[in-house]
Amino acid sequence: MKLKVHQLKQFRIQYSTEPLFLNEAFRNNIFSKLRTVALCVEKVFGGVPQDIEGVIGENEKIYVVQSRPQI
Repeated sequence: MKLKVHQLKQFRIQYSTEPLFLNEAFRNNIFSKLRTVALCVEKVFGGVPQDIEGVIGENEKIYVVQSRPQI
């Protein structure tokens, strides 16, 4: 199997300009999407509460990186 390697980009996050902190409508939209993803992941694992890690990418696309049962 051949892996596709992407060039990494290094940058600093400027929290002072992040819409998540500045824009209530944007924040509410993201939290709604995160809630939907969390409920779907929990359902996949039989309704067991999960500790979910993920990333919000471009165009507000949500990626689940890992999930494990909360204990």
